[in-house]
Amino acid sequence: MLFPGRLTMKYAVVYYSMTSNNRCLALRIAQELGCEAYEIKTMLKPAPLLMFLSAIRVTPGIRKPPFVIGDCDCIVMCGPIWMGMLIAPLRAFVRKYRKEIRRLCFATCCGSGDDAKLSSFGYEGVFENIRTLLNGKPVSCEAFPVELVYPDGVPPVKDAAMKTRISDADFKGKLKERFDAFIAKVKAVNERWFPVNRCGTIQSPCAKQSFCWNEQVVLFFNESFASLS
Repeated sequence: MLFPGRLTMKYAVVYYSMTSNNRCLALRIAQELGCEAYEIKTMLKPAPLLMFLSAIRVTPGIRKPPFVIGDCDCIVMCGPIWMGMLIAPLRAFVRKYRKEIRRLCFATCCGSGDDAKLSSFGYEGVFENIRTLLNGKPVSCEAFPVELVYPDGVPPVKDAAMKTRISDADFKGKLKERFDAFIAKVKAVNERWFPVNRCGTIQSPCAKQSFCWNEQVVLFFNESFASLS
């Protein structure tokens, strides 16, 4: 059977983390996708300065990653949210490489919970900011609030969100459910290349045979490839 395009997606994970939470998330995602995770390295190091630059929406210089952005079908970017802001290192990465980025998936381990996602300190405003920066390119976003690791979502102590550090042992229960759903979304076939039908199979335009693949349903353009039959 002959198929147009690639069925194997090429991924890369990039991250910025000061508390190790988003580094842990990024490494876990990279493990699931079978790819490498690369740290976004800024020219400036002091956290207060980076927070100030985030507030005024100025991007610091960042070092070039050790791979070609345009060679990847999907970039997964991980990083925190500071007081409802898209932080300067992440903004710098998106701005610098937005022409090369084909599809972006953004994941954040953040202190703000789902109940506050629409507030000024919530994560939805950051998601919209990223979509605006990429100007119509495919973007998927997901938040992993640290409250997901607490029993019943209740923090054990005051300011727990600022002090909590996640590890591989925390990927269970609600956090694991959300993580698995995010990975499934990242792995989903890019519908701009492979439109999805509803029958639960991949249809070959050449052999006119069907088979299942990654629980994704792909209908190739039979008329376009009729000459290959």
